[in-house]
Parts: sequence; structure tokens; C-alpha cells
Amino acid sequence: MDEDDVRRALARFPELELRSIRPLGAGWDRTAWLVDDAWVFGFARRDVVLPGMARELEHLPQLAPLLPLPIPVPRFAGACFLGSAFLPGVEAIGLEDATRAAVGVDVARFLRRLHGAEVSAALGPLPLDPNKRADMRDRVPKARARRAMRAA
Repeated sequence: MDEDDVRRALARFPELELRSIRPLGAGWDRTAWLVDDAWVFGFARRDVVLPGMARELEHLPQLAPLLPLPIPVPRFAGACFLGSAFLPGVEAIGLEDATRAAVGVDVARFLRRLHGAEVSAALGPLPLDPNKRADMRDRVPKARARRAMRAA
């Protein structure tokens, strides 16, 4: 996608001024664009991600009020994109140790809540992920193997 494609896709939303549109990054699944310095739009790069985007559209609005940190909640949606408020931040890699440790505590609280019983009860069972991203019996051995390879 280029800027003209993004403008055409978002023209249906009169509340967007579309005064500035710039790419934020391109991943395997999506291309992200910052619009009006206030909104981030993720455009699917592959059809295989569309079902996951539909799940995000359904579940993220329910999940957001249950979590101690903000998450992107889709406010705009199209056939191959979602748009949510821009959540500014900085990469933890450049932070001082004490600040990074405090951020780590915040992230730990977030993850504890995300994976806790309250969220599970509120959302009910989520659909199975064919990539097994939340299956710790699959992910933990792989993560440990990668870590061991890097340490060697």
C-alpha cells in the first residue's frame, strides 16, 4: 500500500482529516500507517490475517477496560484494515536500568491481568489460534531452545 491507497481506503470516514499520513512500519502480516498524528491503521498484507483481525475487532473493545494499561481498540474498520488511537511510547531498550525495571513491573501486572481468571470469565473462551501463540506447552520449549542457541 502507498499513501494514495491509504487515502482512498480511509476517505469513507469523514471524522478523519487525512491531513497527514505516514508509514510507521511493515511487518509480515500488516503495514501500519499513522494518520493525523492520532490514529494508527493496520492494513493486512496477507489474507490469512483477516480472521485474526476480525477477532481483534470483536474482543479488544471488551478486553480494554479489564486491563491496567491501554491497548489499541479498533474504532475504524474496513475489509482489510483496522484503525485505533495512536498509543505513543518509547522503546525500553534505551531506558536506564531503574526505569526499565519499573516498566517491567508494569508489564508483569498487565500480563498477570491479561492471563487471569477475571479476563477469562469476562470474555469467555477465545477461538483456537492455529499459530499456537498462547499455547505455552508449545511456545515455552521453542523459546528456551532459541535462548540456548543465542547463548551458545
